[in-house]
Amino acid sequence: MMRKCRTQLLSSSNGERPSPFEFIKDLQECHKGDNVKGIYKLKKYLQQFGYLTYSQSKNKTHPHANDDNFDELLESAIKTYQINYHLKVTGNLDAETVSEMVKPHCGVANIINCTNWMRSGKKSYM
Repeated sequence: MMRKCRTQLLSSSNGERPSPFEFIKDLQECHKGDNVKGIYKLKKYLQQFGYLTYSQSKNKTHPHANDDNFDELLESAIKTYQINYHLKVTGNLDAETVSEMVKPHCGVANIINCTNWMRSGKKSYM
């Protein structure tokens, strides 16, 4: 059963080009256990920036890699994101996390091969 976490779409009022990550605003307040349309796109976003990896074994993908289920791996990825951006670590898509996620990014992954480049020079906890 699909449920919506947030139905109100927010738009840019200053005429700036909207972020390609605006879809994340519709996921605000989502948390582990939810099944919400758009979570799949959030997983792809977090994979692009190195926060989320669903490992494959012998042509089998993780059961939640391609769906809209907010699973434990997604929660963990969000917690790592929150740590990197000095946000309150909840694992949920709270307003502060969503606000950071919709900001423009350079497109380069923050975590590559388990190395966290956002805390370069500091001990890695990955």
